[in-house]
Amino acid sequence: MIERAGRHDAWTAALRALLDDEIAPHAYVASLNHGVMTIYVSTAAWATRLRFDVPRLLEDLTLLEDFRGVSDIRIKAQALPEVSPPTAKKIDRDAPPKELIEALADDTEDEHLRRALNRLANVQVRPKDEG
Repeated sequence: MIERAGRHDAWTAALRALLDDEIAPHAYVASLNHGVMTIYVSTAAWATRLRFDVPRLLEDLTLLEDFRGVSDIRIKAQALPEVSPPTAKKIDRDAPPKELIEALADDTEDEHLRRALNRLANVQVRPKDEG
């Protein structure tokens, strides 16, 4: 049970690092099952706003090992559980992917996730052909 709570906190921290500062504290990863991430937000207004960001979030999340299999995001307005405030500092989404992943790794308390992110940051990606 404690391990599962720790995973949810790590998932939530990773998600919040990808969100705008205004909405980040209102979002919580409720579950991740069969490629579907369910995110709870505190109000219907935040849910509506976050739904517009789903395509970008799916793209950004697939860069992270824990979220590679995520193919759909469901957003529900629901009171959020008591969690510690986000510890992740704001990440510049316009930075090169390696820097984004390194910044996320630096702010991750979960040691397994931090090591996985650091390995991912060091993967050499070949540019796509421009043909």
